Amino acid sequence: MLLTPGTRLGPYEILSPIGAGGMGEVYRAHDTRLGRDVALKILPPEVAGDSSRRARFEQEARAVAALNHPNIVAVYDVGDGYMVSELVDGETLRGTKFGLRKTLDIAAQIAGGLAAAHAAGIVHRDLKPDNVMVRRGSTRDEAVLIDFGIALLDGQPDTLKFYGTAGYMAPEQARGEKVDGRADIYSLGKMIAQVWGSDEPPAPGFKPLAVFRRGEGQSAMPEPLAGVVRQMLASDREGRPELGVVRAALDGCQASKA
Repeated sequence: MLLTPGTRLGPYEILSPIGAGGMGEVYRAHDTRLGRDVALKILPPEVAGDSSRRARFEQEARAVAALNHPNIVAVYDVGDGYMVSELVDGETLRGTKFGLRKTLDIAAQIAGGLAAAHAAGIVHRDLKPDNVMVRRGSTRDEAVLIDFGIALLDGQPDTLKFYGTAGYMAPEQARGEKVDGRADIYSLGKMIAQVWGSDEPPAPGFKPLAVFRRGEGQSAMPEPLAGVVRQMLASDREGRPELGVVRAALDGCQASKA
């Protein structure tokens, strides 16, 4: 049941619902102590009622809070069955399609956020357009990774039996195998292909070739971007490039178009 405006959860006053899904409900709330609006996520009953999964969630929330990266949502507080984070003023990447410069810039920012998370031993595991906000800026739009609700923290047991979003999961993730940061790289490859060439979410078995060669009157995805995206979408994770290689390719494309 959605919380109604005016409901209080500790110092946080619910203002309006933002969204709901399998991993909980998210609200715009007001922090009455600091006088700012925040995003407040309430865990679903099956998570909040399981002490081990709740403890795992809280531990991962604290790990994300320690990242302090401009392309990762800031986590302010975590409590018994809820998490409070920065309220990003912008829109998600769902349904968006950019030109080359904007695609390169947003993809490079996402890769930067992922690199920081992976360096801290955190795999997002649910990278998709809905989980990337684009904050409008006066000189540059800023991509912000959000919703680390099913993230995997290095060294911690994985208590989730099924996770992720069909159409964006790496093959090994769809098979229910344990994943690492290369699954996020695969998901990012799909997102780049989608933002460049299609308004529809990629279906299971999505073949990216169509977005490398657009229709009449549209330009093809240029090399070396097309090449690195093909590598990111390798079925075998051993064939996917490291994030450093991805970022170098994106930076190289940006420099060539400067």
